[in-house]
Amino acid sequence: MLLLFLLCLWVQISMTEQIITFFVHGIADSKKQALPFTKNRNKPYIIEGPLVNFNLDCVHTYIRINMPHCSLGQENELAQIAHEWQKMTEQFPHADGFILIGVSRGASAIINFLGTYKPEKVKAVILESPFDTIEHVISYRSQRWGIPATVIRHAIPLIFWQFDPQGLFPIDAIKLIDKDIPILFVTVENDHSVPPTSAINLLNIRKELGFTNGYHLHLPNGRHGKLMAGPSATLYQNVTHAFYRHYELPHNERYAEKGLADFNNLK
Repeated sequence: MLLLFLLCLWVQISMTEQIITFFVHGIADSKKQALPFTKNRNKPYIIEGPLVNFNLDCVHTYIRINMPHCSLGQENELAQIAHEWQKMTEQFPHADGFILIGVSRGASAIINFLGTYKPEKVKAVILESPFDTIEHVISYRSQRWGIPATVIRHAIPLIFWQFDPQGLFPIDAIKLIDKDIPILFVTVENDHSVPPTSAINLLNIRKELGFTNGYHLHLPNGRHGKLMAGPSATLYQNVTHAFYRHYELPHNERYAEKGLADFNNLK
């Protein structure tokens, strides 16, 4: 009987779809930023299965930003993401697919990565507070902070040494992403760092190209980079699980049902 039970258990596990989540963190943060997205007691979460997260080279132990290695999601950071992606595919050679989740700079880097490297077996993408262009961010922060845009513009290369103002930006890379990849954009009201209209611009480009698998969830409350630990986290969780269910990905059925109406309103 024990042998039969173990055999049945092995068959069940082997037939279960294995979806890996690949997480890219934001500026002045680290791979630990993924932790609130994972199952943790009774807190909201959106990562169902195995997680792959890592520190980009721009992480510094003491001053938070390792300036010589920062490019705001451009060439050197994309190369590292591609390297980590390759390691993941070798670690999980039989994975059925991958979900990508990125926050802020991590979300923008994912857009650039998908458009440039075109990885295979991407089942879905969650992009929290991405920027479309740096100029959009400069203008937004200039208005909010009351600082001339030229001051912010000149400060950027002093902090992000690898940044190229003529380099790749999500506003262009979004056009190159596989049309079959569903994307959920998540933003928050009164974001202090990145204008929510950046995500709207990126989504509208997808729509103009004829893609119907893009969605925008705008949360009423929360702090930039901390939405999954904020007051709107339950809404974030439920809508994301409804999104997963819509695309036949691993999900929590109870949360998906709770988020169904809100998800349907995103279309």
